[in-house]
Amino acid sequence: MPLAALSAILPATAAVPLTHGVRGAAVVAAAIAVARRGKAWALIVAACAAWGALAAVPGPSLLMLLPYPLVAAGLVWLSRTGGPVAPGLLVDAAVITGAAAIGGWLIVVEPAGGRLGTGLAYVVLDLLLVAAALRLVGFGGRPPPAHLMLTAAVAALVGGDIVHALGSPAFPLHTLWTVGVAAAALHPASARRPRGRSGPVAVSPRRLAVFAVLALGVPVAPALVQDAPATALVPGFLGAGVALLLVVRLAMLASLVGKTAEALAYTRAQREALRDELAHRANHDPLTGLASRAALTTRLTGPQRHSSLVLFDLDGFAEINDAHGHEIGDALLIEVAGRLRTSFKGSVLARLSGDEFAVLCRGDGEAAARRALAALRPAYRIGGRELHVTASAGMVRISTAAEALRDADLALDAAKTTGRDRLVLFRPELKEALLRRSTLAGALRHAVTRGELELHYQPVVELATGRIVAAEALMRWRYAGESVPPLHFVPLAEQTGLIVPMGWWALREACAQAARWFPTAVTVNVSAHQLREDDFAGRVLAILKAAKVPGEGLIIEVTESVLITDADATRATLERLRSHGVRVAVDDFGTGYSSLSYLMSLPVDVLKLDKAFVAQRQDAITGAVLKLAEVLDLVTIAEGVEDEDQAGVLARLGCPWAQGYLYSTPVPAADIDALLAADKTRAH
Repeated sequence: MPLAALSAILPATAAVPLTHGVRGAAVVAAAIAVARRGKAWALIVAACAAWGALAAVPGPSLLMLLPYPLVAAGLVWLSRTGGPVAPGLLVDAAVITGAAAIGGWLIVVEPAGGRLGTGLAYVVLDLLLVAAALRLVGFGGRPPPAHLMLTAAVAALVGGDIVHALGSPAFPLHTLWTVGVAAAALHPASARRPRGRSGPVAVSPRRLAVFAVLALGVPVAPALVQDAPATALVPGFLGAGVALLLVVRLAMLASLVGKTAEALAYTRAQREALRDELAHRANHDPLTGLASRAALTTRLTGPQRHSSLVLFDLDGFAEINDAHGHEIGDALLIEVAGRLRTSFKGSVLARLSGDEFAVLCRGDGEAAARRALAALRPAYRIGGRELHVTASAGMVRISTAAEALRDADLALDAAKTTGRDRLVLFRPELKEALLRRSTLAGALRHAVTRGELELHYQPVVELATGRIVAAEALMRWRYAGESVPPLHFVPLAEQTGLIVPMGWWALREACAQAARWFPTAVTVNVSAHQLREDDFAGRVLAILKAAKVPGEGLIIEVTESVLITDADATRATLERLRSHGVRVAVDDFGTGYSSLSYLMSLPVDVLKLDKAFVAQRQDAITGAVLKLAEVLDLVTIAEGVEDEDQAGVLARLGCPWAQGYLYSTPVPAADIDALLAADKTRAH
């Protein structure tokens, strides 16, 4: 650049070779720089080389016009490397080019008398370069420095053409054009793409300043031409004022549009944020931050090769929640989630419901599941309290993703029913048991109406005399010609709620038999669901009245847990029955809460000592219970007596009544008739 400037003050004999040397060196440097940079730069450098060659070899001046389209094409090509150009930038380029056209006409063509020729061609081609350069840099975003340098070089080229048209030497400016192209090509940012060019064009002070200058200058320019009449200044300035007002007005409209666009963009961003938040809530548990059931189900629909699914259910969480409140319960769930995260790093953890969690892990998750169970056992310190909770877990190695949740849930149920705080792996027998249970549940709904249920009775004898004093009614079910064990269908009836209609059927049947056997009483088991029925006592008394059986002919058996749960309502119901002579027995005493305070306060007449005390010869405990019952004026029935030795021990300890296989298995009512007849015969 200093050499190009020096050529302007040197004599022609020295300036010409210096100019050719500088331009040749610049072309060579630029050609080397853009050898691998793309065709756009190559077109511009080729135009520089062509001008250098044409300037060094005398020839027609029209040939100097040929490289202009190459430069314009290269500039347009470069402007498109950053993506599509915003329409606003194209309009800007057109406005500024139009203003430049007026100046070109006045400076170059008008002095020549408006004749078409080489001057007009230079003006048109220079305007083409101006439009292309403005398109390259424009007002959108920040163009790379190399593009700014290239635009400056175009300005030097156009300026040289204007200087040449005015009759002055232009080779210094044309040299600066070539040197500027070389400098831009050598710049490290020449390969960088412009950014932020395709969005909406915002109103900026720079843009307004450019348009204001054009609005003022373009209308006045014709009046400043040599020999123009003085009166031409008046409409020129008026036109400039109007044009300036139009610029201001358009700027106001553009500002309003810009603010509206910003508001719309903000609204769109808010909507997208809300959508993202809703999607996050749908896929995550708000309390623990784990995945939701929906998110886990979605993950399970994908390919799950060599993966395992583990379900966890907290043991005793409901009691903690009830005793300490939901706030403590929620804090406990968060702590549990944290321990599960530590045990299953890199796995998908989800909270399925209140205290049920799921883990989808790669590979065999058995070892990690056992570590998790161990990690959940230590105490939790929450709100100044020390809480203890364990978990039951069911795991399935995924073969069919659609059945993974069901299979893992079956394994979890097995873990809860076989002792809790353990891991059970899914096996096909669990599915078979589920299908059988489902079939039994469907058949059980019609067992009463189809007459498939029947009652068997096991006698209760007086140990001192061997006389039958009562008979316990035990339900039996024959389905499809086979006898279904009570251990299978009674829990199923409890779970499905069928135990209520079945219980009322059993009570009616037992009271009908009691009418024939009285004063021998019948004992009937009552479930918690049945005891909570509206006007339970009234219905029982109505059944007794219909069967013409006094209250002394019925003993109702309930478990300890039933007595303790909702104790006030239970006490009122049982007191009403006892006022009519019905006796109340606590079944399986010693296996539940065994709370003496409840035993003393609740309306109880009979204790049924669990058979485990008899079978294991817990003589000291049995004796203590018998003494307790005697103090509380309760009758004790020892269950599960199977041999004479057991009966002898119980007799020595003072047990009044007993039942078991030693005396009789559960038998149909007709067999009880025979046993009662035998008792009468012995008595006579």
